[in-house]
Amino acid sequence: MRKFYVSLFVSAFVFISSITVASAQIVVPDTCDDTPILQSAYTVGIYTGENIVAAAWNAVEKNCDMVVQDPERTFQKIVSGALQTALGVTPTYPSPYVECRILGYTAGINSKLDEIQDYCEGICIKDGEFIGEMAAIVYCELSIIFDGMGMTDPFVEGELTVCGEAMTGACKSKFEEISVDYSNGIGDCEPYTMDGPDGDYEDVWELTENNQCIVNPVMDTDSEVVDGGVEDGGQ
Repeated sequence: MRKFYVSLFVSAFVFISSITVASAQIVVPDTCDDTPILQSAYTVGIYTGENIVAAAWNAVEKNCDMVVQDPERTFQKIVSGALQTALGVTPTYPSPYVECRILGYTAGINSKLDEIQDYCEGICIKDGEFIGEMAAIVYCELSIIFDGMGMTDPFVEGELTVCGEAMTGACKSKFEEISVDYSNGIGDCEPYTMDGPDGDYEDVWELTENNQCIVNPVMDTDSEVVDGGVEDGGQ
């Protein structure tokens, strides 16, 4: 038995000594920081927790819809549910090593879930930025040519998913950023934005931002955008 613990200690020391720069950022909780064996248990738990989530993520073919488009956030719910089931089956730990391993395992699962959500939200943000830039350029080109745009009815935004919130926020930010500084050689777009000297076009600029960055427009019973008058399929 003594040889076993000596061997385990040596293995833990070797393992910790070989930690990469990225892994060195792992913060071991005080309860697992007393010995190299417990430090190793926690660190290995991190790796195995992240690994099991990565396997599940690959099983759903990295489908971000399950993470940020689904209001129920199905992927996170399934993975977290599996972890809770396992923790419920083993309410007590046979040793400090196992306790630290499970602490690391739980932290690894949660860390990987956060990483996946950030990744998927990043895609939604990039999509929103692209839409916002396109809308700003079109708005500015037409505003400069026609010396301002006219008012239309506002679209009404429906319930948004995590992705929808990220997308519309990014769209509006990019729309504002591009339109305020846009120039096409004929004229500047600034007078037709919120920064216009007289504020004559601030309302139409804000309305355009709202309508162009819509993600989930509320539809009436005739499949038309509420207050927008745009028939289904006509966007």
